Amino acid sequence: MNRNQRPEHIATDRKMVNQAGLATSIRLILNVQQSNHLIRAVTRTSYFTLKLQAI
Repeated sequence: MNRNQRPEHIATDRKMVNQAGLATSIRLILNVQQSNHLIRAVTRTSYFTLKLQAI
């Protein structure tokens, strides 16, 4: 019984690990996108302030 069940457990464990890895990479991608937006916003604001100071 145990010998037959083990491969299934290994397969489910791998599935769970893959899903967890996928979720983590998605979160990382989202975080990167958010920080990119933040950086863009900051550069825009600093650009505008520089322009205002120049005037």
